[in-house]
Amino acid sequence: MTLKSRYWAYFGWLAWVTLAGCASAKGSPSVANMPNASVESIQYYPRFVKGYEDSFPLRPIMVLLPVDQREFPGRWSRDHQPLNGDPAIGAVLDAKGDVIKKLYSKPFLDLVQKALGHAAAEAGMTPVFSNQTSYESVLPSSPPAYVLASRVTRCWVERKLDPNGNGPGVWRSWAEFDLEATVYRVPYRVPFWQTKSVSVFYDPPPDTFDPGLASETALYETSGEVLSVALTRAVAGIFNHYQLRNLIAQDRVLTQ
Repeated sequence: MTLKSRYWAYFGWLAWVTLAGCASAKGSPSVANMPNASVESIQYYPRFVKGYEDSFPLRPIMVLLPVDQREFPGRWSRDHQPLNGDPAIGAVLDAKGDVIKKLYSKPFLDLVQKALGHAAAEAGMTPVFSNQTSYESVLPSSPPAYVLASRVTRCWVERKLDPNGNGPGVWRSWAEFDLEATVYRVPYRVPFWQTKSVSVFYDPPPDTFDPGLASETALYETSGEVLSVALTRAVAGIFNHYQLRNLIAQDRVLTQ
């Protein structure tokens, strides 16, 4: 074999090894080189939840800044300190349940407030915003007919490697976002309507009858996206209630 032939043979072998390695890395979950902490991006997905769009009367509603009163899953009840001011929102775990990486996000109360405003607009109402957190604090300013106060009671996501017994395993995620909301009718101090919206999302979804048969294809690439779905469903769930819609529709109020 000539020197030139040997060169091209070696180059072809090297290219094959490189491509094979890349394919293996993409197809097989790996915990190597993962950083110890990650700041995830979370967001609200407009028009993601269907069924309540434009079903409310066109009336103004003031959306207050939510209060952070989160509860954490058992093992994290004492281990959820923020990182440089960024709140803890979850963790990545290996097959044994050991922590590989802790997850954080930028402060998200403004995001939740804007998301509630988006959902109110999708429902057909006209949102206005306040930097206050309590109904009592905005009463002197003559707010519109309805005021929405809320508190976040859960915001958490976990991603875990599931060995599954049939190869390298798959990554499975779950996220939960819970909101408690109170709608007030100005000027009354007694709540007009209250609800708790709990949203739990699994990616990929578990099989109801046999978890081993669950889909092994996740829809979302990042933990932040999985948590975003849970957040979106919880926020939209506030307005995706026929009781609230009927109460406002039957309320003979002179809107401002």
